[in-house]
Parts: sequence; C-alpha cells; structure tokens
Amino acid sequence: AVCFLLTDSQIVDDRFLVYINDLLANGDVPDLFTTEEKDALVGALRPQAKAAGVPDAIDEIWGFFIERIRRNLHVILCFSPVGEQFRVRARRFPALVTCTCADWFQPWPEEALLSVAAKFLSEVALSQQTGPIEGGDFTGSEMRQSISAFMNHVFQCVNKRSREYHQQERRFNYTTPKSYLEQIELFKGRLETQRGALQDGIHRLQTGLVRLRTTSRDATKIEEELNVKQVEVDKKKNAADAFAEKVGEEKEKVQSESEKASIKASACEVKAAEVSVIEAECRRELEKAEPAVEAAKEALGTLNKKDLVELKSLKSPPAGIGEITAAVLVLLSPASGVKKDRSWPQSQIMMQQPDKFLETLKSFKTSIDSEAVPSANFKAVRPYLANELFDPAVIRNKSTAAAGLCAWVINIVIYYDIVCQVAPLRMKLKEAENDLAAANQQLVEVKTLVAELEQQLAVLEEQLSVAMNEKEQAEAEADYCHRRLNLAKRLVRALASEEVRWARGVEALETRKLTLVGDVLLATSFVSYIGPFNKSFRQKLMQQDLLPALKSRFIPLSEAADPLQILTDDTTIARWTDHSLPSDRISIENGAIVTTTVRWPLLIDPQLQGVTWLKELEGGEKGDLLVLRLGQKGMTTQLAKAIENGTTVLFENLGERLDAVLGPLIGRQTIKKGKVTLMKIGAQDVEYNSQFRLYLHTKLANPHYPPEVQAEVALVNFMVTEDGLEDQLLARVVSFERHELEAQKSSLMRQQNSFNIKLKGLEDNLLLQLSNAEGDILGNITLIENLENTKKIATTIEQKVEVAQQTEALINEAREAYRGVSSRASLLFFLINALQRVHSFYHYSLGAFILVFQQGMTTARLETKRVRAAQRGEGDRGGIDGAAGPDQTPGE
Repeated sequence: AVCFLLTDSQIVDDRFLVYINDLLANGDVPDLFTTEEKDALVGALRPQAKAAGVPDAIDEIWGFFIERIRRNLHVILCFSPVGEQFRVRARRFPALVTCTCADWFQPWPEEALLSVAAKFLSEVALSQQTGPIEGGDFTGSEMRQSISAFMNHVFQCVNKRSREYHQQERRFNYTTPKSYLEQIELFKGRLETQRGALQDGIHRLQTGLVRLRTTSRDATKIEEELNVKQVEVDKKKNAADAFAEKVGEEKEKVQSESEKASIKASACEVKAAEVSVIEAECRRELEKAEPAVEAAKEALGTLNKKDLVELKSLKSPPAGIGEITAAVLVLLSPASGVKKDRSWPQSQIMMQQPDKFLETLKSFKTSIDSEAVPSANFKAVRPYLANELFDPAVIRNKSTAAAGLCAWVINIVIYYDIVCQVAPLRMKLKEAENDLAAANQQLVEVKTLVAELEQQLAVLEEQLSVAMNEKEQAEAEADYCHRRLNLAKRLVRALASEEVRWARGVEALETRKLTLVGDVLLATSFVSYIGPFNKSFRQKLMQQDLLPALKSRFIPLSEAADPLQILTDDTTIARWTDHSLPSDRISIENGAIVTTTVRWPLLIDPQLQGVTWLKELEGGEKGDLLVLRLGQKGMTTQLAKAIENGTTVLFENLGERLDAVLGPLIGRQTIKKGKVTLMKIGAQDVEYNSQFRLYLHTKLANPHYPPEVQAEVALVNFMVTEDGLEDQLLARVVSFERHELEAQKSSLMRQQNSFNIKLKGLEDNLLLQLSNAEGDILGNITLIENLENTKKIATTIEQKVEVAQQTEALINEAREAYRGVSSRASLLFFLINALQRVHSFYHYSLGAFILVFQQGMTTARLETKRVRAAQRGEGDRGGIDGAAGPDQTPGE
C-alpha cells in the first residue's frame, strides 16, 4: 500500500485540487499518462490481469490497473477548518467531502494537557525548597502538579483572550498542542540555562568576595610578618656589617704582606738579573778557554796505550822528553806538595798503567774546575814551558806520545790561567747566587704567609658571603612583603566599593534561585503566548491571568516578577536601542521574545520598526544577515547555502500564504543520517548548521495565519504602540522646533547605552579576572594593575553616567513642553487607524501619517510667522498714530 499525504499549505494553486477531486471520485486522473506510458503499463500488467481472469483487452486491463490503485493507494488530506478557504474548496470540489471520511481533531482536553505536561516535567529537577504550602514545603511531585496545572490554565486563558482579541480587534491568534509542547520545552531549557547562569553569577561574585576578604585579611597578616621580618633583617644586616669590617681588616693585612712580597720579588728579580749578568760574563771568559781545552783533548786523543808503552820502555829518553814527563809529574803532584823527584824512572812509574794514566789526564780539567789542583803545581811547571824543546812539533819527531803530553801540558796551563782570571767572577757569582737564594727563601716565606692570610681571608669572605646572602634574602623577603602589602592595599582600596555591592548581589541571586521556577515559568509563558497581542491584552494576560494563577498555586515567584528580568538585561536592552529598537516597554518585550523563542519569529511589522532593528542588529553588529523575499530569483539556492553556512536569514514582506518550499524550514524538520543533520529544501537535502537563524517579516497590519503556521512560528506584534508613537513624534517635534536639543538628547541616549554596555563588560571582565586568577593573587602585579585600571575606568564611566543622567533630566524637562503636541498626534493616528474596524478601506500607514504630520508642523510654523509679522505691522502703525500706552513698550 502507498500513502499520499497532502496538506493545504502544499496547495499553492487551487488547480491542484482538480486532480485530487478526480482521484478521490474515480481513482483515476484523466490524461495523467501519455499514450506510450499507458501502453507500457498495460503491457506490464497483462500477465497479472490474465492470471486474475481479466479479458485481454486494453480497456479491461486499464480498469484492472485503476482497481488496484483504488485498493492500494491511501489518500490523506490534512486541511485546516479555520477560515473560509476549506468551505470554498469543499463547495468547488465536492469529492473532498463526499469521497472522504472526515476525522475532526478536537482540541486537547484538560486531562491530556495535564498528562503531557506531567510526563515531560518528570525529567526536570526541581528544588525541594521552593515555597510554603499550607504550613509545609513543596515536594518535587507537588511542584510538578502545580506547574502542569498552571500551564494548562495559561493555555486555556490564552484561548479565551484570543477569542476576545478577535471580537475587539478583529485579529486572529491560535494556540495548538504544538504551542503547548513548545512552552514545555522552552521552560525546561530556560530553567536549566537560568540555573547555570545564576550559579555562574554566584560563583563569580563569591570568588570576587573571597578574593577581596582574603586579601584584606592577608594585608593584616603580611603587616605583622613584615614587622618580624624587619627585626630579622636588622639583625642579619648588623652581623653582615661586622663580618664586612673584619674582612676589611684582614684584607688590609693581606694587602700589606702582599706589598712586602712584591718588594721582595722585585729585589729577587734584580738579584737574579745581576746573577745572570755575572754568569754570562763568566761564560764568555770560560768560552775563551774552550780552544785550549779542545786542544788538550786533541792532544790526549793522539795518545794511545801503545805509544805510552813505547814511551815508557825507553831506557834513556831523548832530550826534551824528560822535561815533558817532568812537567806532567809536576801538574799531577798531590795537594801535599810538588814532587821533588822528577826523574825518568819516576816518570816511568807514572805511566806504569797507561789506561789509568790517560784517564787521570782526561779528568784533570775537572780537577781544575773543582779547584783540586794546587796553584804551586802550575807555578812549578812554568819553567818547563820556557824550554825551547817544549814544543809538540819539535818533540813529535822524537815521540808521538811525548808530543801529545807536551801539547796537553801547554793547553791545560793555558786553561788554568784563564780559569784563574775567571775565579773572581765566579766568587762574585757565587756570592750573588747565595744572596739570590737567601732572597728567594725570604720571598717563599713571605708568599707562604700571604697564602695563609689569603686562605683565612677566603674563609672570612665565604662567611661574609653567607651573611650577605642571608641579609639579602631577608631584605628580599621584606621587600616581597612590602610589595604584597602594597598590592593588597591597592586591591582592597580599588575594590572596596564593590564588596558591599557584590555581597548584595550574591544575596539577590540566592533569593532568585528560590523563586527561579516561578520566574522562568512566567517568562516562558510570556514568550510562548504573549507575542501576537497588543499592549492592553498583554497587560490583561499578565495581571489578570498569569500572575494570579502563579500566586494561587503557591509557585514561588519574585515579588516584582517581570519576564524581562529572566529574558534579558539592561546591557542587552541598551544594545538593542542602539540599533534602532524603540525604547517603549512593548518594543523591548518584542525584542526579548524574538531573541529567546525556540520557534522562528514572524514579525507583524507594518511600520517596519522591527525589521529595521533586525537589519541593524544582525547585519550591522554580526555582519552575516541575508535578506530574501519569496519569489526572488535564486532564493532556494541562497537559502540552502545560508543553512549550510549558518548564516542568519530574514524573509521580508511575506503575505498570508507561505511558499511550500519553506515548510520543512519553518517546521524545523530535520533528518539524521549518521552524524549529519539534513533538511530538505526544495528537491535537495541540505546539511543543517545549528548556528542558522531565521526571521520572518510581514508588512500586513492584520494578517490571518492559519493555526498550522502559528504553531510553527512565534508571532510577534511589532505594531507601534500609543506610548511608543508618542515618543517618536515628540522626538520629531523637538527636532523641528529645537534641533540642537533633540540632537543632544539622541547623542546622550547613545552615550548612556554605550556606558551601560561598557560598565557591564568591565564588571564581567573584573570578575572574570578574579575568578580565573591562579595561585597567590598578590604576586600577580599585572592582574592588580588591570583590576585597578578596570575599576578606574568603571568609576569614570559611573561619574559620567551620573552627569549624563542629570543632563538628560534637564533635557527631558525642556522636551516635555512639546509633549502635548506629540500626545495629540499619537491619539489622532490611533483614532483614524481604528476606522479599519469599520471597513478595511480605512487603513493608513504610519509613514504617510508622519509625512502629513511633518507638513503640518511646517505649515504651522509659516502661519505663525505670518501672524506674528502681521501683529508687528499693526503695532508699528499704532505707534505712528499715537503715543504708546502706559503698559506698552515702544517695541511692541
């Protein structure tokens, strides 16, 4: 079976009903299928028709097809009985009545309303301490029963007032079960939101109070700690100063000894330089003896054992050889004296051991250097050197060994002579070296003393460093206490005025928590039902229906209960009025309804006040408003893109019939596919963005929207009120007569709104900074400075607000002189506007009226000038004809 569901909102043209009428009457729609399509259907159904015993003829098979449609196609028509439309359609298309079974859905009975409310409210957590009832306290179930009864009562009262509204104002307002369900959902959501907001507000204020009170207590504690710290600082400072004095004395002693060591070191350097000079001189003189030493070594190099043995074996040496060996005997004489026996046998004995003899000769230089050879030996050898045969060249012909010994003697004597010349220098060098050694010893002793003193000084300096660190640490702690104390005093001084206000704010919020259920219930009832009514009916509903019903059911409620306290605040209202929303009570209520309703708002706004406000608010402040009209080219594409991107859309200038393409959007009909939420717009499925907002607007003064539309949208009556129009006209009159006064008034209002917004933002920022501050707040200098700056700006703004209020009072007093004109003009507009109750022909727009009003003021001014000019002319002629009277000045 197939179900075909059609609602009257989908019938955009009554010609649709021609086919529906045929379908209901015959099960067939003539000419719905082309010949080719009909032949294809007949061919497809032929086997089934044959199986059913239907003759194989086109008409018979087609009849079989129509019969199957009648059995399996279920048509459901959902039409609203409200208005003339259904009656007219029923007369024009009788199958709508004769071929259908009417199922009239009556309004929900009271039991159903109570049951539904109780069902949905069972999920809501209600406070146990909500209010007294017959000497006791409400329980959760009793509270839910009272709330359910109140919701039912409000629903019935709104229906009653709607009937009165139609009788008196010829305006239509409908409530449906969907409206009732929307109120329940709005109540649940708003109650949770307000509870969270109240709790956040209490938390922030309490945190601010705790910070202030803790800081105030800390200031006293810090001051006591500072006094103790100051004593400790003085003690450690004195100890550090004593150490410093002692270290200074030790430093002077070390410096004195260091100076002595420096003097000693300088003397040692001088002595070392002197030694170096003498040593160099000795070295130079000794270098002169080096040739002789080398010659002696060469001479000894010519000697060998064989030659010495040969020389020793001579019985009688040739002339000159005996003298040479005798000279050797003399040089090798012991320290006890020069040998007397210098004979050849004695020489043979000397050479008895050639190797030892040669070694003795080679070490003879060392003996000379060590002063082991007596000078008498060299004195005794000199006569031999004078002998003419004492020549190595002469003797070499006689004996090679003797020649070597001869050369050795000659050169060793030369070496000795040079050494004797250097001896004084060596003595001087030795003395200088001894002096240098003594000086170095003294220098070592002085340096050792200086090192010991420096070590002692290092210990003292380390102790001084510890003492200074303790002193600096104590001073730092004292400075930290000073800073904390200063910051604490600054914070307490800056926020002292806030403590009392915040404490009262906490008390007020705690009190509001006790009455939150009733306040939210009143506010949600207001949002759900009040919008379509004008000022007088709103007052009746509030004062005669809602408030008495709440109080009679003992639902806790604030003493001066006002829905606007729940729905908005002064800062938000100031922002609205900054964006051209009129400041009268009805306009503010409308703004609250538009911004808080869960349904899409539909503004009844013939004077374009509401749409102007929305365009400035959404388009100017947020900058993402898309304005569309039904029938506009590309409307569906732009709307689909806006839904995907979360852009705010405004449909303006709507009529009483809404396009069927808007049905899913207005009804918020979404489809969940996986994690994606979709909405059908036209023939396409569009991903729905939760940030999307929709506003609807009509310029019709008295539109008649059916219940199914009013169930999906929140009607908001933005028609100008008498008070609101009076204020608007007063502004025009004052601007016309005293332009500078009205300009000052407008500027002052914008300034006041700006001040209110800034004050709210500053207070929120101040509390936010206190709430988010981590750790010791007194250690956060930046935070304290920010708080001081914020409070300073807030104080300045408060002072400016007081001055502005005084100025505004003076301006208002001056403006009141023109109140009579605007009051009469406002009354006149509403009088002529009421003529439409007689006949719709009598309908006037506010724009046209204001234009006439403006022209009237211009004409009156010209007429006044003409009359005054005429009066001045008559006065001038009177002055010429005769003297001025006693009570007449010459200028009159």
